[in-house]
Amino acid sequence: MKFLSHVLIAVLIPLLLLGSAFVLRSNHLSPEQMIMGNWKEVSWTYEKADNKGSVNFNAEPINDAMKHMISQSKIIHEAETWNFTPDSGLVLNTHHKNLNVDWALMGSSNILRLKYNDEFEEHYNLIELNEKRMVLHFENDRLTRGIVKITFEKI
Repeated sequence: MKFLSHVLIAVLIPLLLLGSAFVLRSNHLSPEQMIMGNWKEVSWTYEKADNKGSVNFNAEPINDAMKHMISQSKIIHEAETWNFTPDSGLVLNTHHKNLNVDWALMGSSNILRLKYNDEFEEHYNLIELNEKRMVLHFENDRLTRGIVKITFEKI
């Protein structure tokens, strides 16, 4: 009887742990799944780099004129909402039109690649991604060297 209870414990505990791990894993969304849907830009901030390349993390808000200047050469120029679709498509919505772009997460899902017309390609560092918030960084040297931080909320 004592032997049987030890065998049951030795078998049941690993099975329970394995089952728990499977349930936890199956409920976890991958970054590719989490990014799906509509995201609204809520802020652009700028973190300046000093002469040595170190970034000052006292982020300054970016006004519309600076945003326009910084993003002029970017695919994301003037986009207000981003709609990620399951077919690796991204619809960038502006006041006047929609722009269709291809997207992919690269590296360890920490780099967002946007590709437009198989000609233009841009990369953004994916700093934060959860069910409610996404934060992207990209380097900028149009005004002064630094990092632009774009924050989104899921809508």
